[in-house]
Amino acid sequence: MAVRLAVTDLTNTPEASRQDQALALARAEAARPFDLRRGPVFRASLITTGGTENLFVFVVHHIAFDGWSRDVFLRELGFFYEGF
Repeated sequence: MAVRLAVTDLTNTPEASRQDQALALARAEAARPFDLRRGPVFRASLITTGGTENLFVFVVHHIAFDGWSRDVFLRELGFFYEGF
C-alpha cells in the first residue's frame, strides 16, 4: 500500500505564530475520525515550520496499534532518522 505523506509548509507564517499553528493542525488531524470500512487506519503528515524544523504527525486508530506497537514504531523511526 502506498502511503501518502501530506506536507504543510508554514514557513511563510509569521514566526511568532508558527508553533501554535502547527500544534492546531496536529490536533485537528488527531481529531479527524477514521473510516474503518474503507481504511487506511493511519495517517501521516509533515508540517514544515522553518529551516530544519519539522513536525511529523502520525495518527493511528487503536484497532491497529497498541502500546507494544508504538514502542517498536518509535524505536525504528528513531533508528532510521538517526541513520539518515
